[in-house]
Amino acid sequence: VAIYRIIQESLTNICKHSSATEVKIQIQIETNLMLIIQDNGKGFKINQNTTGFGLQSMCDRALAVGGNLNIETTPNGGCKIIVTVPLN
Repeated sequence: VAIYRIIQESLTNICKHSSATEVKIQIQIETNLMLIIQDNGKGFKINQNTTGFGLQSMCDRALAVGGNLNIETTPNGGCKIIVTVPLN
């Protein structure tokens, strides 16, 4: 459920804020589950204050299942969200 909700929130954020024309979602399962969501949108400053709780809720969901969430983005450089969750 956590992975599903992270994907859902990511797609919502992309639709609302990014102006992206392409989105790629990859799921790799080996010793960990790795989820990568990448868009070609306008990106953002990672330390910029936001008014919503979307990014924080995604991070909290990843932590709740023992994983972590990393965001790679720059203004005009798209956004890449990488979630890694250990498989027990």
